Amino acid sequence: MKRKLKPKIIVSKIFDYHSIKIKKNTKIKFDINAVNSIFFTSGTTGDYKGIMHNYKSLYNSSRNFSTRYSSANDIRFLSFLPMSYMAGFLNSVLNILILNGTIILKKKFDFELLRNFFNFSKKFNINSLWVTPTNIQLLNKFHKPNKSHSLKNVFVGMDKLRAKDKLIFKRKFNINCLESYGTSEALFVSAKKNFSKNESSGNLFKNVKVLFNHDEIIIKSNSIMLGYFKDKKDLNIKKNQESFYTGDIGYLKNKEIYITGRKKDLIIKGGENIYPLVLEKKLLKCKYIKDVKIVPIKDQIAGEEIGCAIVPKYKNRKNIIVKYISKNLSKIFFPKKILFFENLPHNNNGKVDVKSLLNRFS
Repeated sequence: MKRKLKPKIIVSKIFDYHSIKIKKNTKIKFDINAVNSIFFTSGTTGDYKGIMHNYKSLYNSSRNFSTRYSSANDIRFLSFLPMSYMAGFLNSVLNILILNGTIILKKKFDFELLRNFFNFSKKFNINSLWVTPTNIQLLNKFHKPNKSHSLKNVFVGMDKLRAKDKLIFKRKFNINCLESYGTSEALFVSAKKNFSKNESSGNLFKNVKVLFNHDEIIIKSNSIMLGYFKDKKDLNIKKNQESFYTGDIGYLKNKEIYITGRKKDLIIKGGENIYPLVLEKKLLKCKYIKDVKIVPIKDQIAGEEIGCAIVPKYKNRKNIIVKYISKNLSKIFFPKKILFFENLPHNNNGKVDVKSLLNRFS
């Protein structure tokens, strides 16, 4: 990647500003509209894309966030997300700096932090942090109820937070989970200001509007990317783009945005549209299923079929789970192939690694 980017300076581990020599009277050109950052993302496909932003788009997005949470006094934020991708930098660094907050850096969310999470937070008087839904699930699993801590709000993003995980977290730790929605290409779109039991991703930020094209979310804002790095399909970068087709499917209700899935994850079985997230919600009602992911698998007759990856709560309940699926799902929704896992594979962003799962179904 370094050969493609050709950076003049590489900052790794320890940054020593004294080692950077700049000649006297050197004029540094600064253009707020020029590309100043490239963040690489793979999403769930594993195919990396370099997303280019300028100062303007990053600042506009962070400004929206800081305005929404301007009442957060003396925010002390724990940052452990990798800064090599957008969420780690924008969510955990730039947003907090604009809020005049304090950032406590931790190398990563590992087992040590998981086990000592509340002691660590209390030691450094941390009151806020950004986590993935997987982090919430792990904290729910490994900690007993604890309300003697400094945490007030936990921002949740990068994937869909299930209502039951949020309610368990609130009941055990009395901490508000504030969901948000955004993309690396369009940055922040929405976030909740207060705790609620619904599964929305909050109200839209200022200067952000959404349109829908066959349920696909289209974002119009002043934080849209400049383009993809060395994208052969778009060699002439269009500056000041005003809209972005997200590939996410959702809807607006009571001025809040709800995400129901990804357009590319849509399974078209014999002409019937099947939304994996809807099917996953049905299956999670089974008390013997701990986690589930629905993926599309190719089929010569139907075009696409349903692949079902399940993490059972108990190893000896697999037959009961299959019977539950047979009883509660109609024929069109019944999976062609069911595989059981100890844990679903996740990528560095905390999302389920769909590409890895598809390899198992092939």
